[in-house]
Amino acid sequence: MDEMLRAFKAARMMEPIARVDWFVKVETYRDIHYRQVTYRESIPPFQVLDIGAIAAQIVSAVTNAGNLDLQDDEFGQWRWFPLDNVMARIYNPAGVSKFQLKNLQVGVEKSIIYRDPTLLSTEFYTWEDERPAFDGMNFSDYALNACRFVVFGYRYKTVEIDEKAYIIIEGPQRGQVVKKISSDAIGLLRVSQGSVEAIKLASGDMPRVVKALDALTMKLVPVTLVKCSGSP
Repeated sequence: MDEMLRAFKAARMMEPIARVDWFVKVETYRDIHYRQVTYRESIPPFQVLDIGAIAAQIVSAVTNAGNLDLQDDEFGQWRWFPLDNVMARIYNPAGVSKFQLKNLQVGVEKSIIYRDPTLLSTEFYTWEDERPAFDGMNFSDYALNACRFVVFGYRYKTVEIDEKAYIIIEGPQRGQVVKKISSDAIGLLRVSQGSVEAIKLASGDMPRVVKALDALTMKLVPVTLVKCSGSP
């Protein structure tokens, strides 16, 4: 009997999107960065923002979450929920709607922790200090004294891929970055109909390598996409 499809059937506790030494393609609202992960740290749940009091039937101002700023060369993987009785919306980065449909920006209520206990559907990513922003809609008939948001996840330290470096693309050392190599190990990129392959210049036991950025952009080695933006 075929397995019945259902929403979030593969959902489980939050797992890191990348491991140390993995290559990532960080897409921001304006740029693309090819990086290598050098460090990862889990961030426990914390109150990232309190917009403050909201009168009945009022939408708060959009407020930046400065506490999610990261150091240079870092990206974050986050899940979140509002603590108070609001319909919250996220902008990532500030000014760019997240969870945006054609006619509606989907909001998140505090009941999300019952509907989606792992908060998988709320996951988003940030790059350096390109902070997100939140607002809250008080749809009740009474005023709220606070509009608080809880966030948790991982932060990742990365390094830029050296334009002069090479990446081994075959064998047990596949994915290793090397800077000094013998000329007979350098591969040429040959583009044929619908495919890209690397070919050796000379025979021998040296592993096949290509320029690092070429290997990553042409997916000759695994690259994990990190989408740090609410836009397509």
